[in-house]
Amino acid sequence: MPSRAISVFALLLFTVLSAHGLTVGNDNPPKACYKAPVTAVSDPNVVIYDRDAPCGPGRAYIHNSGNSVPGAPMTAGAGPEEHTYVAAEFSKEVSDSLTHYIGQCMVVPQGGRTVATWRVNRNGCH
Repeated sequence: MPSRAISVFALLLFTVLSAHGLTVGNDNPPKACYKAPVTAVSDPNVVIYDRDAPCGPGRAYIHNSGNSVPGAPMTAGAGPEEHTYVAAEFSKEVSDSLTHYIGQCMVVPQGGRTVATWRVNRNGCH
């Protein structure tokens, strides 16, 4: 029975991620790691950001915000060789307000629900 529970959980997780229309590279749902550069698209209300970018405390680099077209490429270009990226669901108002900050550092709003994380490495995944 435990394997059935794991299968049901995996199906539910896939459904949740797919429901958000998150595509990284050509993958939906995203795989664990990508070689830089890679882009992502998402449904409205989903914000994609790099929490490892050197933006300062409480800030992150915004890569996409509710756009079905690719946002700023994810390059892990500054700071550590490997960065963790987050896709989080916010209200439409928050998502819309962040579209003006794609390609910039910004304070990450509170109250988002993480729908996926993945890594991007400048030199490839290990």
